[in-house]
Amino acid sequence: MTTGLLPSLLSRVTTQVLTLVAAVAALLFLLRAAPGDAVDLITTDAELRHRMTEAWDLHASLPVAIGRALSGAWGTSWTVRPGQEVTTLIADGLEASLPVLVGSFILMVLAGLALGTRRVDRGSIRPSLSVLPVFLLGWALVLGLNEATFSAMRHGWIARPDWFSLPDTPSLLRYVLAVVVLATGSGNVRAFARGVSQSLSQHRASAAIETLTARGMPTRRLLWRLVLADLAALTAERAAYLFGGLVVLERVFAMPGLGSLFFEACVQRDQPVVLASGVVAAVGVVGLRVLADGLRLVADPRLRESA
Repeated sequence: MTTGLLPSLLSRVTTQVLTLVAAVAALLFLLRAAPGDAVDLITTDAELRHRMTEAWDLHASLPVAIGRALSGAWGTSWTVRPGQEVTTLIADGLEASLPVLVGSFILMVLAGLALGTRRVDRGSIRPSLSVLPVFLLGWALVLGLNEATFSAMRHGWIARPDWFSLPDTPSLLRYVLAVVVLATGSGNVRAFARGVSQSLSQHRASAAIETLTARGMPTRRLLWRLVLADLAALTAERAAYLFGGLVVLERVFAMPGLGSLFFEACVQRDQPVVLASGVVAAVGVVGLRVLADGLRLVADPRLRESA
């Protein structure tokens, strides 16, 4: 039953680790390729610039810089929060972002399962879900709610609500809107629903399920075991879109968190903070992919390579 499981899993872990290294290398390359650096934002004095460049080791080789980023040796912030430990900044940002990430993740999975199952059981339907980018969907909701509320207040229909005006005032409404926008924006729920539908259809038409059905044997348990393994991989794939959308979402909704921190660090050329944020996001996505690969290998022995 476990033949080929360990070699196959090790192969996939190796692939994901190499992907992580490549992602960090690409991020570092983009930082260095961009015009200017953090020192340019602080001083134009040649001597001071030289000392700061040496202190921050801006000319470290690419392998050395990648190794530091992956090892967690991030040091202190250069320009975003000068002198503050990057680890603390990342931990605080992640803590602020997790409620939105977890909420949107749960909404995406539950709504995708419901819609994807309905497509298979009731025929092909098109989920009426947003394919708008997160930025446009969030901006439209904030603007629309503010304008509608202001109009109602002006006509005396309602009193000024506690959350007015979005997005500057923290509130439960802002959190709910952020979760909905991140889950549905850029077609996240729609893509998940399509994946559920395709996986169900594919496995129902497989030789194994058709044979069991012809013999009058129950197939539901095996079918959903295979489907859930596929959905684990789909979930890991969409996680990258959630992390990416978080950067835009937190800017639109004026929410503090890892996404806002990453954006601010990019603008201010704070290389340690940018790399640390990228590593945390990449590790999260890669970790989910490794977990998904493991679940698929356990659920479907046909995917295992020969030992």
